[in-house]
Amino acid sequence: MAIHPADRHAQNPRLQCVVCAKWMRLHVKEPRPPYGERQTFFGGCTYADGYGDHLAGRNGDFDVCAGCCETACQQIAIARAAG
Repeated sequence: MAIHPADRHAQNPRLQCVVCAKWMRLHVKEPRPPYGERQTFFGGCTYADGYGDHLAGRNGDFDVCAGCCETACQQIAIARAAG
């Protein structure tokens, strides 16, 4: 898990996505109503068999943001199903 060095003891640390390499907070506030919070990283992948680790994870690091899961993990799942 790639946690930003400045956030080692933070309640809402920044994590780095292994696909897009962006640093993002674990929980972010919605910019539009209802102004709730959403989580940007999830431990399981809906495209993996049995909701396992993200398909787009690399070298044992499976920190994939929600956006990359919807694109990269989905593409890997489609390619596996097709071939």
